[in-house]
Amino acid sequence: MDKEKVINMFINDVKEVLEKENGDVVKIDLPFMVAPLLQNLYKEKYSEFILNLKDYYYSIDFIEDTSFGYSRSNGKLKIVFYLPNTSPLTYQINFTYEERNKQNGYCQCNYEDEGYREDKECCGHDCEWDAPSFELTKIVEIGSDSFEGDEHDYWDYEDVFYFKDNVKALEEEQEKILLEIDSYNERLMSIQQKLEALKA
Repeated sequence: MDKEKVINMFINDVKEVLEKENGDVVKIDLPFMVAPLLQNLYKEKYSEFILNLKDYYYSIDFIEDTSFGYSRSNGKLKIVFYLPNTSPLTYQINFTYEERNKQNGYCQCNYEDEGYREDKECCGHDCEWDAPSFELTKIVEIGSDSFEGDEHDYWDYEDVFYFKDNVKALEEEQEKILLEIDSYNERLMSIQQKLEALKA
């Protein structure tokens, strides 16, 4: 299968995954995500990824951006390749944007400008805009391990882990109680002085 067919099949798979995710809760701008992939996956630097698309079965999962606009991400795709007799190989595509023509300032286009589109209220030439972009990352697993020992050993570790926090919390509680005692003692002395004054 040639590169173009492989890329087109992958793009169709991506569209399918994104369309399933698109709805009332998650709003996905499909062309914004697909356009940079379609234009750029042909480049040599992505050839290993394309070879994996061609040679291995893969799954695609969408990861929603949960930063509430504080990151440049529009969500991510996790692509897992299932290689025979070895651990799966994972890639991640982060859909982001590139700020362009920021130096030109806010759009000043009007309907007389060449290429002006009423629905966009802009001519789309030399104006400030966010260009669709992506970052492809290969995730390499270094190794995996788990806690050595039984559950009771873990409880012992947990106790040590939280010991300083528990001591600090008790010290803060003690300080609060001592301050309350000082406050009560001051009020008690004030009441005693008033009583003595009344009796005199």
